[in-house]
Parts: sequence; C-alpha cells; structure tokens
Amino acid sequence: MRDPDKKKTISNEVIFNVIGIVGVILLVPIFITFVFWYLDTNVLQQVDENFLNTFVSHSKEILIISVSLYALAFYYVVTFFRTVKPKKTDMLASQCWSTVSEQKKFFGSTVVDASLNLEEGGSPINYLPNENIILYEKGAVHDIVVGTTRCGKSRKIVRQLVMIVSMAGESMIFNDPKKEMYFDFRNFLEKKKDYKVNCLDFRNLQYSDGWNPLDSIIDCLQDRDDPDIDNADQYSQDMVTSIVVDSGKGEQIWIDGQKALIKGIILANCQANVSEDKKNFYSVYQTLALLGGEQAYNNNPNDKKMKLSAYMNSLDETDIARTAYTTITNSPEKTRGSFMTSALATLQLFSSIKLMKVLSKSDFSFREFTEGKRALFIVNPDEKKTYDRIAGICFDQSYQTLVFEANRMQGRRLKKKAHMIYDEFGNMPTIDAMQSKMTVALSRGIVYHLYVQGFDQLNDRYDESIARIIRGNCNLTYFISSADLNTCKEVAESIGDETIWGPSHSANYNPIASSTGSGVNYSMSKRQLVDANELMVADNRDGNGIIVKRTYFSPSKVYLPDCSEYPWYEEMKTDETEISKADRELNWAVPRCFELRETEIRQAVYTDEDCNSISMSERRRPILTQKNSMPNEKELYWYWSMRDDLSESVKKHVIQHIANCNKILSRKEIMKYLKSKEFFDYINPIDVADKQRHSTESADRVKMVKTALQSFDNNSSQKQSTLMKKIDDLSVPQLRELASVARVIRDGKARNG
Repeated sequence: MRDPDKKKTISNEVIFNVIGIVGVILLVPIFITFVFWYLDTNVLQQVDENFLNTFVSHSKEILIISVSLYALAFYYVVTFFRTVKPKKTDMLASQCWSTVSEQKKFFGSTVVDASLNLEEGGSPINYLPNENIILYEKGAVHDIVVGTTRCGKSRKIVRQLVMIVSMAGESMIFNDPKKEMYFDFRNFLEKKKDYKVNCLDFRNLQYSDGWNPLDSIIDCLQDRDDPDIDNADQYSQDMVTSIVVDSGKGEQIWIDGQKALIKGIILANCQANVSEDKKNFYSVYQTLALLGGEQAYNNNPNDKKMKLSAYMNSLDETDIARTAYTTITNSPEKTRGSFMTSALATLQLFSSIKLMKVLSKSDFSFREFTEGKRALFIVNPDEKKTYDRIAGICFDQSYQTLVFEANRMQGRRLKKKAHMIYDEFGNMPTIDAMQSKMTVALSRGIVYHLYVQGFDQLNDRYDESIARIIRGNCNLTYFISSADLNTCKEVAESIGDETIWGPSHSANYNPIASSTGSGVNYSMSKRQLVDANELMVADNRDGNGIIVKRTYFSPSKVYLPDCSEYPWYEEMKTDETEISKADRELNWAVPRCFELRETEIRQAVYTDEDCNSISMSERRRPILTQKNSMPNEKELYWYWSMRDDLSESVKKHVIQHIANCNKILSRKEIMKYLKSKEFFDYINPIDVADKQRHSTESADRVKMVKTALQSFDNNSSQKQSTLMKKIDDLSVPQLRELASVARVIRDGKARNG
C-alpha cells in the first residue's frame, strides 16, 4: 500500500517545478523587453518611449530572441543530462587510496635526522621531502616487501628501517647475504648509536665472529645443583630437528634414530666437566667418530657394543643424555650401525676445522638482544647452500632465546622490540615452524621484516598452506614490482575494490548507415582499485607510487625513494675494512676412560707396606686386556678430555684422591669426583692442544726437573752435571715421560709422609 504522505510530497514537488519553469519562460521576454527599452531611452534618446510601447514596437524581435534562447537552453539541458556522469558512490565497494593527512594521523612521524631519539621504531611508510618528514609504522607489526631483483628493496626500505630502528635503540638481526648492510652500517651503529655489532660470515670464515650453537643448552645446564633440564631438553630437540633433514621420503625410524643419537651426545657434551670452549659441535662430531665403533668387552667376542654405549651406561639412569640415547640402546645391532652411519654423514659438516673455529666459542649472546642496542649480521651466501643448516639454527635459536627471555619479563614481552630483518627471505634456509613463530612473536615484542621477489618464492620454499599463513601474519605489505602474475593478482585482491559508473552507448541507424539518434546510460559496477596488469607494468624505480597496504587502514600510494635522497644518507659511510680471525683456537673433548679395579681401590687406602707390594708391572698394566677388547664396564671410569694420553695420569690422580680420602670409595662416589670442580681444576691446565702443550709444558717440565736437581747436595755436583746434560738432549715426549716419573716419585713420598 502506498504512503499517502509520500504521494502528497511528490505532487507538491511537481507543482513547484512547473511553477518554476513557467516563471522562467515569462521572465525571458520581460528581460529582453527591458534591454530594448534601455537601448531606446539611453542610446537612441527616445525620451517618450515607455516599457509597454517598447514591447509592442519590438515584439517581433523579442519573440525571435526568446524562442532562440529557449531552443539553446533546451539543447544544453538535454546534452547535459545525456553526458553528465553520476556522482561517485560506495554502494557496491568502498575502497579508496588514503590521503597524506590520513596517513599522518594513523602512522608515526619523525624528522629525517639520525641524531634524534624515538620511543619505538618501525618500517618506513612515506617520505615527505618538502617537510623533511618520514612517516613510519610504530606498532608491533610484521611486514613483507615484494619486489623483483634490482628494484631497490634494500635501498628504498631496509636502510630507512635501520635508521628509524636505531633511533629507538632497538635490536636487529639481519640476513645479509651480500654483506652490504654490515659494511654500510657497522661504523654508524657502533660509533653514532653505541650499538654492539657482530657479524657471522659463512662466506669468508676467517673474518667471522664466533658463535657456539650449543650456548643455550650449556646455559641451561650450567648450574650443576639445579640444572634447567626441561629447557635443555627442548633446546636440544629443536637443535637436532634443524640439523637432521627430513625429506619425507624415507621411514621415520631412521630420522628419529639420528635425532636420538645426536641429541644424546649433545646433552652429554654440554654437561661434561670441561671448560665451555670444549663444549661444541666439534666435540659432538669427534665423540661420534671415535666412540662409534663396536668393541668386545670382558674378553668376550660375543659381548660387543659401542664405546659410546658403554659411556652412556656409566651415566645415572635419569641423566637426560642417557634418556635421550635410549632409542639407540634398545635398537638391534644392525639398526644401530645404520644410525651411526647416517648420523656421521649428517654431522660431516661439523668436521671442518675452519668452520668449527667459528662455532666453538661465542663472541655474543642472544640474551643481550633483549635490552636493545645490539645488531647481528648473518652472512649466509645465497650462491651455495653449504651452511644453510647452520644459518637456520642461528635464526631459530635467536627466536627461541628471545621468546624464552620475554617469558621471564613483566608482561611476557621484551623491554625493547627486536627486529628480524630477513633480506632475500625467499632464498634463506627454511626456518622450522616459521608460521608459528610469527604468530607468537608479536606478543613478545619480536617483529619480522620479510623481503621477497614474489609470493611464488615462498610457495617453493615452504608448503603453499604454510606460505599463505606467513603472508597472512604480515599486517603490512609493500609492493614495488613483480613479474609474477599470481603475486600481482593476490596483491590487487588484497587492496580491494571501488564502485564505478560504467557507461553504455546506444544508437539508431537508418538503412544508409547514418545515425539518427544515440544515447549513453550509466550503471554501477565493482572494479579493483588497481588490477594485476597495472601492477605488472608499474614503474616505481624512482620510489613514486609504491603501494603500501596496512591492516585497519586504507591502501596508500607513497614515495619511498633511494636512500641517497635522504639527508641522513651521509651517515651511511661504507667501510669494508676487515680483520682476520683465522688464528683463533679450537678446543674440544671426548669421553675417555681408564680401568680401575676394586683391588686397586682397596690398595690405595691400605698401609704403606701393602701399597709397596703392588708390582710395577701391575701399575703399568694397560687398560685393554685383549686387542679390540675392553675390560668390564663396571671397572671403566669416564672423563672428558682432548688428549688421548692422559688416562694413566688421571688414574694415578684418582688413586691419590682415594688415598687422601682414606676410605674405600664406591663407583658412584668416584664418578661424582670426576664431575667435581676439584677434578676440573686438576685436568683443565694439562688438557690443552698439542701446539700449546709443546710450546709451554716442555719448558715448564724441564725447569721443574732442573730445579729439583739443583737441590742435590754439593757433593753430588758431578751427578747433577751428568743429569743436566742428559736432560738437554731429551725430546719432548721423553721430557713428558720424565715429568710423569717425577710425579710418581713425588706422590709416593707424599704418601710415605
């Protein structure tokens, strides 16, 4: 049923329109008559002429002019309504480009002056050169930048990001495959912003700083009285997951076996009673290589097992290393052999001395990055994949450590944001559970900045569904250029649609093909604000027209020129000076053992007469009782050492310790002593590399023996002279043996009191 009030309103509008049209029609001849009257009275000086006479005398002219004006007005009105476009509307879609004033309200802004300080840093959004202002993202938002090779991703965006972040004093971790960022920003960050800067260079290892991948595990197990076992176990599991490549083509048992074997050795090494510089992957590799072979025990050829298994069995039943090793212990003999072979192949990378010098000792800790003003540049060459697994471990460990530290802070968030700046992310090694990391990171104050050539790169590196999640976690997207149609389509769709009026033309034609009438109709439709084809041909090389899409904000076309266009470009002074660190030392250790029988333990605490009854042959009896055979496991005692010639000395030291205790020690008590600080203080000074040992210990031992000889009585000068001459002729091994004998004599005298 129609609304009578509405009908009445429409009728009134029609009446008013009719009255208006009639009024205009009447006013036109009146106005023309007035013009003629004015001309007659003022120009022609016809004083007696009145308005009515003028209308009568010029009626024909007035009529012609009025009709002409009516026709002209009718033509223009009709033409106007035929050609005018309807007003813009958002009825079907409402997306539009943001204005600069809107951007200023939404984003942060700062003067382009590197000496200033900011509360928070973030990615650049728009540069306003007339105002010398740059707008930037100040929230905790992941971003992804799409741009083909040589489009200037680094110079247009990354360098401005570094400047803004440094103004806020926030930490940064870079993937810097060309080492350009390190050379450009090292001096600026160190000298102007008081940053601590480190570089891991996997292209030229001699120029790299040091980093031990086992640091996190070592830190967890550092407190012997209260070790953080749970986190140590988790860190080691993450470690082996990054090391052991699962192609998905083989049976899972082989992957799990490798992981269990390597994890067990890692945990054993990280809690070994040695200095921290010996807890590294070279020790892990050497442990597997030297203790991986099978040997017979108890002179029984049928009782064969790996020396590594014998060592693991010597640990407490609840020890985390032994627990991790359980898979190997319970596996059949042939299966263990396959595990060993596969694990050795996996760890072959860690046999390189040059690489292991870099990975044996850390020059920095990821814990330092929680406080800000830290920068790490990781140079992982994109032309080869040799060190991809190690770089992947580094990226993964940085995240794990920062999250761990954030969870311990108030609000479970870092005090200063940490920025993961991953240039050439599409060529980086695959980071395990990257989608989950990005989901968790923002709440902890960790921001990822990803730079790719196209979304197809992500699909190749990660599973397509995972790549989609990674892109979805990026609330800020930059588009510079792309030759990939699918990438352009996805960007265009994410920007959104607008409502447009589309014209449709119609015309009538007579039989001789001449137009007799035409018309234009407009209808509403949706159109992408920018379509894929436009994106593919867009030329943004000067920085104009770069597209920025931010969640909760309209898309923007911005100006982000080359870094040389900014006033702070003078701060970026490239310095390619490098200092070689090739002479750094590599220390390591593996489990060593000595045989200590129950009779020897008892004899250590017997009377002097009983002790002297032990024959020299018994004291020097070798550990191995048969070729390729080991003694009873329960009579083997294990310690970690780099040297393979200390077993006898260690055994004598342990016997002396038992004698000093003046009681028979149980196996558990002896093993506890081998893990004590007292034993560490004994073995650490002598457990040094051959080069260092030969250059220092030989001189020390000669001096020691000469000093002892000089204490002879005066009447023994001839004997002393003869011995001194003999000492000068001794070789280094002979001097070592002489020193060992001297220690035996000294220890005997000490027991005799």
